[in-house]
Amino acid sequence: QHETKIFVPGVTNSSIILLTTSGSKSNVYIKEQDDGYFIVGRDTPLNGIIKFNWLVISNRLPLDINR
Repeated sequence: QHETKIFVPGVTNSSIILLTTSGSKSNVYIKEQDDGYFIVGRDTPLNGIIKFNWLVISNRLPLDINR
C-alpha cells in the first residue's frame, strides 16, 4: 500500500500539515487533503508499519499581505 487516509476534524484544503517519521527512513508526503481528512503517500511500498506524527495548523483568519 502506497497511501493512508487520515481523518482529522478541522482539516481543510488550506490547512498546513507537517509530517515527521519515527524510526523510519521512508519518504512520506501529503498526497491529498480536503475537509476532514488528508492522505499520506509514500514513494515505495513497504512491508511493515511506518510510524509518523502529524501537526495540523489551520489558518482561518484573513491575511492582509499589503501591510
